[in-house]
Amino acid sequence: MKCLVPACWILIILSGCTPKNQFTFVLEGRVINARTLAPVSGLELSLSQQVLSSGTFNENFNYLTGVSTDGSGNYVMEFPRENAVAYRLNTSDAPYIARTFSFDQDDFTLDEPNTFNFSVFPEGFVEVHLSNELPSAPSDLFRFRFDQVHFDCQCCNGEWKQFAGAETDTTFGCRLYGDTWLHYVTQYISETTDTLIADSLWCPAFQTAQLFLVY
Repeated sequence: MKCLVPACWILIILSGCTPKNQFTFVLEGRVINARTLAPVSGLELSLSQQVLSSGTFNENFNYLTGVSTDGSGNYVMEFPRENAVAYRLNTSDAPYIARTFSFDQDDFTLDEPNTFNFSVFPEGFVEVHLSNELPSAPSDLFRFRFDQVHFDCQCCNGEWKQFAGAETDTTFGCRLYGDTWLHYVTQYISETTDTLIADSLWCPAFQTAQLFLVY
């Protein structure tokens, strides 16, 4: 029975010395407003990874970790090194336009901070009001489109919106980059007139700009 005691102690020592996973990546940086260059606080960031399993790629990116930027726009992410071949850093979609950044393992150094600073664009909104208040004929046509658009929006894709007939009264909205000039073009076509006008509207960040078009 005495010979069992040292063996027990040996087992305890070995279990206590089992090393933890020492291979970690640290991603840190600062996020600023692309318009004002001010730090962005409270922005949610999430990191996902694509792993290599049994020698094959998993097409899906799985959530790995997430943080929020502090009052100075800084963030720190610490995560274990795994059989990952690619990473994606995503920002939340409001009140800033979402962004996605891609990395691979070669972009990181083990156990040392890896710095990645970036900017995000504030969101803004526009509400367009179209109405026909002048005498018109059923064959009259009013056309409207946004010009030089630099944002992904179904209703603001730069294509013409057409309204035919003597009565038009409609409203539609769009989400876009805030603190920017929104360029647009209108065209009114009747039996005696073909008028094309180009203009622009200032769209402040985090607000809804109103555009009234009356013909």
